[in-house]
Amino acid sequence: MLKSSSPFDPANEFFEDRRCFNWPPYKEDRLFVARIDRTDGTPLAALVSFPVHGVMIWSPYMTADVPGIVEWGLQRTFDRPVEAYFFLQGPAGDVNPHGSPLGHKGPQEMEWYARRITPVLRSFYDTLTPHANPALRMVSRRIAPTRDAIGYAPGEFGTVNPITGRFDEYTDGAFYCGSPDIWNGTSYFTDRGSIVDCDDPSTEMLDGYYGCVVPDFLIGPFWRDLFPVTEVADIVMDDCLLSLIPGELTGYLSQNLRTGLEDALGWPADKIATFGYSQGHQFYLLTEWDWKQGGYETSISIWGPKYGDWLVSQAVDLAAALQAPDDGDPPPRFPEPVGLPPGFCPTGFEPALNAGDIVEQPSNEYERFDTVRFSWLGGYSGADDFHVVFEAWDGDRFEPAGFPDGRILTDESFDTILSHEAQPDYSARRFPAARGEPLYDPMGASGRRRDRRLSDSG
Repeated sequence: MLKSSSPFDPANEFFEDRRCFNWPPYKEDRLFVARIDRTDGTPLAALVSFPVHGVMIWSPYMTADVPGIVEWGLQRTFDRPVEAYFFLQGPAGDVNPHGSPLGHKGPQEMEWYARRITPVLRSFYDTLTPHANPALRMVSRRIAPTRDAIGYAPGEFGTVNPITGRFDEYTDGAFYCGSPDIWNGTSYFTDRGSIVDCDDPSTEMLDGYYGCVVPDFLIGPFWRDLFPVTEVADIVMDDCLLSLIPGELTGYLSQNLRTGLEDALGWPADKIATFGYSQGHQFYLLTEWDWKQGGYETSISIWGPKYGDWLVSQAVDLAAALQAPDDGDPPPRFPEPVGLPPGFCPTGFEPALNAGDIVEQPSNEYERFDTVRFSWLGGYSGADDFHVVFEAWDGDRFEPAGFPDGRILTDESFDTILSHEAQPDYSARRFPAARGEPLYDPMGASGRRRDRRLSDSG
């Protein structure tokens, strides 16, 4: 059983529009929840989606940030085994989490967030009653972005050469366009009327004066050869239509996607959910007018102002196949993505001579609220898989320590904090210099074993 709700957070308690360049302020204030039960009626999975950027934690912690803490919080509301909890990212390209008004920071702020939002999610989940044999169908299409496919005419999406005055088209896209910290206020652009002002949404960039810092001839070979195609998809689940877009879908573009699906298929608007970060990643995706407003989101895109609308049109056209009979015709074929070579590691593999040695054992006794610390010398974090499982003594042997819902306490949970410290750190020994030789006496001044050939410690 699935259900969506809008508005979900009108007071911006959980997430808020972060983009000032477009007007009026807008976020996709929609919640999507799906409940999947086993045939015996016990819960099997919970799916939750709303838009929120995972940018609450800025630290070396290994964490899934806000999406992960939402899953963690929802887990703690159950007292029985549930196979899976999924956070599915919505149109979060221009949305940030709303932080704690009580001054919490770091992991405390994330825990506060989970304890505030998960009772709301759980109460919504409890209103759902699954039924047998729900509809389930999916269609997907691989598409190849090019200037012609996106719809740029000759003389569009390019730059005016400041020396010759000639208009040069971006044949393979361009990057870092319209970023105010790079070019806004520079006379070459502003004198020609190409300007974006966060306090004046009527301003916009002009074609030829987008100020793209990385032009097509620099990104073309990399982007064209490694990522020649992307993909859109649509799914029918029960009576809901889900549309999947390959990038950081922004609010106004998501609104256009829902409207297009409603008009083309006659699907009820409250039964349509849109998801970004799916089927690939094409950076930030905006409507044409929104892209021309500039700002950070505009700068982190490749194919210019028309690309977001083009992807939406592809997803809308594809959705019609969900209602059409299968005619058996094979789908169109496009070049396979080349991708990175197997085993690719940009820094090379770094051996650790004493991986597995324990540096700090927990004490035998702790007071309530004390922090328990355990550290060890690990291997190379780019290749090894660190994993910690907690066990409790049951009077005769150690058994995995778990929670009421059946989960085992591991380092993967937000009940713990996992961090990595490279030894030597990368400021002391930068790639591509070899880092496998000791920097000083392995025992160190303290007498503790400190072999600097060890790549990482957990």
